[in-house]
Amino acid sequence: MKTTLTALQIEGNLLAPDMTAQMLEGSIKGQSPEDFGFNKTDKLADEIATAWGDAKAYWAAFQRSLARLDENNSATTITREIWAVPLLKSLGYDPVYTATAEVVEGQTYAISHRAEEGENKPPIHIIGCRLEVDKRPPSGTPRLSAHALVQEYLNKTEHLWAIATNGFRWRLLRDSSLMTRLTYIEFDLEQILNGENFAEFGLFYRLFHRSRLPEAVDDADKCLLEYYHQEALQQGGRVRDKLRDGVEQALVLLGNGFIQHPQNEHLRQKLGVIPHYETEITNYEFYRQLLRLIYRLLFLMVAESRNLLLIGDDVEKARIYREYYSVESYSLQGIIGFENERFLFSGIDHRVSFCIIFIGGTKCNFTEMNFSWFAWNISQANENARQVKLSKLDFHAINPNTFNCPIFRTYTDAELTKKIYQRVPIIENEITGKTSWCISFIRMFDMSNDSYLFRNDHENGLVSLYEAKMFYQFDHRYSTYEGASQADLNVGILPKPSEEVKQNFNFMVKPRYWVSKSEVENRLNVKWEQDWLLTFRSIGRSTNERTAIFSILPKVAVGHKAPIILIDKKFITLIGCLLANFNSLVFDFVTRQKMGGTDFSYFIIKQLPVIPPEAYSQEDIKFISTRVLELVYTAWDMQPFAKDMGYDGEPFIWNSNRRALLRAELDAYYAKLYGLNRDELRYILDPADVYGEDFPSETFRVLKNNEIKQFGEYRTQRLVLEAWDRMFM
Repeated sequence: MKTTLTALQIEGNLLAPDMTAQMLEGSIKGQSPEDFGFNKTDKLADEIATAWGDAKAYWAAFQRSLARLDENNSATTITREIWAVPLLKSLGYDPVYTATAEVVEGQTYAISHRAEEGENKPPIHIIGCRLEVDKRPPSGTPRLSAHALVQEYLNKTEHLWAIATNGFRWRLLRDSSLMTRLTYIEFDLEQILNGENFAEFGLFYRLFHRSRLPEAVDDADKCLLEYYHQEALQQGGRVRDKLRDGVEQALVLLGNGFIQHPQNEHLRQKLGVIPHYETEITNYEFYRQLLRLIYRLLFLMVAESRNLLLIGDDVEKARIYREYYSVESYSLQGIIGFENERFLFSGIDHRVSFCIIFIGGTKCNFTEMNFSWFAWNISQANENARQVKLSKLDFHAINPNTFNCPIFRTYTDAELTKKIYQRVPIIENEITGKTSWCISFIRMFDMSNDSYLFRNDHENGLVSLYEAKMFYQFDHRYSTYEGASQADLNVGILPKPSEEVKQNFNFMVKPRYWVSKSEVENRLNVKWEQDWLLTFRSIGRSTNERTAIFSILPKVAVGHKAPIILIDKKFITLIGCLLANFNSLVFDFVTRQKMGGTDFSYFIIKQLPVIPPEAYSQEDIKFISTRVLELVYTAWDMQPFAKDMGYDGEPFIWNSNRRALLRAELDAYYAKLYGLNRDELRYILDPADVYGEDFPSETFRVLKNNEIKQFGEYRTQRLVLEAWDRMFM
């Protein structure tokens, strides 16, 4: 059975289709933290996130080792030792290698591992990633494929569940006397890791964790996997039943609505609802018309969502239809937005978001709209904390250029964002013509269309071609192609220089390509005279550690995923303030309310609130600029920037602890410039710190989790609040 989860395949009906949704939603047995062996106060999502981080690290190391391995090697050793066994340990196992094959009914079964010490523990068979799980090796030994070997072993012993994997594909197998077809639950971890598919890894975690399998042979029938399987056998028709129930509810809702509407007197007469009127429409006829209406509405919504109603590329016809005839042309009173991560709709891909829209005709004069976003079910959508109200004035303030709707997790997120917009203007208001920094954008080199200009080796007259992944906030030496393996390149990972390497003022990161310096000057087209550039990553997610990533670079070639920002010459001396603003936590918080996808577009940036140049006092400029200078000027190739900042000394030594303090001071300072108080800053750092762990919003969850893992604390939170207290308490 193929599922809408692209990396999951279920054969033999070991699980019912809707069980994956129930697992992610936590509405089925065995999905609480205690069921995984954690404390009640622990968050399962955080544990999964930790395992995800571990898995990505193991995977990167595995890919590097694999790239160095002879192509004729089956890779069994490194698959086991560098990848599969470490991953299993992250899932709660303590795998033990089985050196001697077990003999059952005269046949040998060389199952590589047990879940823990003891022959009664669940079997785990790990083969090399260059071997197929369900094909016999070309060498002819062993006598069966890994899948067939484990399946036959289960059928002949008291073991009920087992794992078979080649490192890429992970299968759960169950004892089965029916050998006419393969039966298994399979996750393609190669696809999940390369595709950064955290959601499907979460489901993998919930099915492959040690607590899912039998403790030993004696209690095999009591394990959670067996419970899920037995439940699946009893619920085959539940999906169809839910659809039928939904249609029935719609029939009742629409039928009663039509009958009870004040203007439907004529309908009530024809139905014989009103005494002394002869029935002209029978109940069955009314039912048939309602049913036809429901299916027509379903068809219309699906057809509109898939753009099936317009043929050809006539943009004007599309606009006319969208604005005057489509469902969305009606007035938007409210929207309840859902994420399908817990598979509220089991037949819909988890990446698809959907919503319930409350609409009214053009005569309805709504003064405000009601919203609820990011709910995983109806009960979450109705939580008070999630209810957001936006007036027309709010849309004018937050997105005056495009009037598109921001996406807020909670009422508090919306109110805090509105407060910021009331105090701080956007970068460029296209309606009024007001612009604070006179910003423009340039895409310098397209990585595909301009590839004929790229050179593989450095020569005189060539400069580095920077890509977005090579820089980070206040760091133009974030990652390098130096030492990058093909496996690194395949998964989009570059090695990161060590702190010791970055302390070398002469160290520069190595690019993949170089470009003629004259071509760079041509692209800038005398619009920019400085020997440095301000750039940003145009791809970002609101759930990343940081979303808005801006940096100063030397005057180099830059790929299209890192657009260049140009500002008016009169503001050059204030560039440190602009960069610090762009990289501040408050700016990032607001940016996350605007990011519906991964494209950090120009229209989003233009409508973000940025402190205008005239708002800075000389004291502000000195405080900010000295810290930005120390953060940016860490190598000689940034000397032109330092000189434009009025500094002619040596670069500053790279010191991670010192840099963390400087950034914390800037974050606290900008919170004050944005007009926030301490509790509002606490909220931006971590809503749970203000409203408790059950509060439905999140801001910098990934940053928090990564720092707790690295430092044993949420270091940024502590440093920023300490800086606030030093400066403003």
